[in-house]
Amino acid sequence: MNIYKSWVKKSLFTFFILVVLIATLNYKIDSLGLYGNSSFLEKAAIALAEKKTVTGMKNLDYRQLQPLIIKNIKQKSDFIVLGSSRSLEIKKEFLLYEDISFLNHSMPGASLEDYIAVIGIYEKLHGYIPKTIILGTDPWIFNKNNKQTRYKTLSNYYNHIIKRLPEQQNSLISEEIPINKYKQLINYDYTRANFNFLRHYIKNDMQAFTIKENKAKKSFTRKIYTRENKSCNIEKINLKAKRYTQGDVYSLEMFNTLNNTKLFEKFVNYLQKNGSRVILFLSPYHPITYDILTKNPKYEMIKKSEKYLHRFAKESSIELYGSFDPHQYNFIDSDFVDGMHSKNFVSQTIFKDFKYLPKGQ
Repeated sequence: MNIYKSWVKKSLFTFFILVVLIATLNYKIDSLGLYGNSSFLEKAAIALAEKKTVTGMKNLDYRQLQPLIIKNIKQKSDFIVLGSSRSLEIKKEFLLYEDISFLNHSMPGASLEDYIAVIGIYEKLHGYIPKTIILGTDPWIFNKNNKQTRYKTLSNYYNHIIKRLPEQQNSLISEEIPINKYKQLINYDYTRANFNFLRHYIKNDMQAFTIKENKAKKSFTRKIYTRENKSCNIEKINLKAKRYTQGDVYSLEMFNTLNNTKLFEKFVNYLQKNGSRVILFLSPYHPITYDILTKNPKYEMIKKSEKYLHRFAKESSIELYGSFDPHQYNFIDSDFVDGMHSKNFVSQTIFKDFKYLPKGQ
């Protein structure tokens, strides 16, 4: 009996030591910056804020990166982009020919709450809102069932703006409970992510990423977020476009009615009242993807979202560029990399007639 007790004690002790080691590793490496220990994330943010190019960074949390970038900018931001990865291809050289500070804050799977949070970061950290703001208005920002919850890591910045919007107090969200964050210390996925980060770090001569000078100084460059096979042949691109429509379509399931419209309108009005020029951007889907989805009654809200945005833009005297419908601009299969992401040519074409208006005009 004593032998079994001894074995149980030793097993429990070994298990305890293993848990402590794993928790310590996750806390120290902290590749996503959850605990404020990621010097890698801070260095990347400083480089990006200085308009440098960062390549080779793995396992990146874009939402943790936003406050760090905004905190480290030295020149007041005049022009920003808020959107999902579908707005990431909007570049300064497509819009400006002047020495204007430009930042693209697009994040994978971004929702309306993310946009509000980024503006909250600017207000809380610097006390101002950029003068020109492009909003990438994907249809899913009006879908309450889009399953996008990553914005909650920026809940304090999001709530900062919500408290200033009239009649939107019911949109406040609970501040992220610290206990949920610290559960990641013994989370399998986060442990694996940190191990992969450490392996990448060692493999690349103790470099988490590479920083390069952006000689042209044209725009805020982020090669840390890349898409695979940009030079894929048309057959592979079209296959991706078809696959995108199969099964659950990204953030568009159970999209039966337009939600968040009041919050969206209050937010835009808030930006305008603070002197910002707001521009709506609708990124096109791949032609095959768009045709398949819009012929399916299940996804009729794609077209209804666009109709709503056109109506709102007209009523609010807001500029609107682009369309979810690629046929509106005669875009073809080769202008895309998959079912929902375009190449640079698309945003360059959409904004070809854009004119920057200096302050006071």
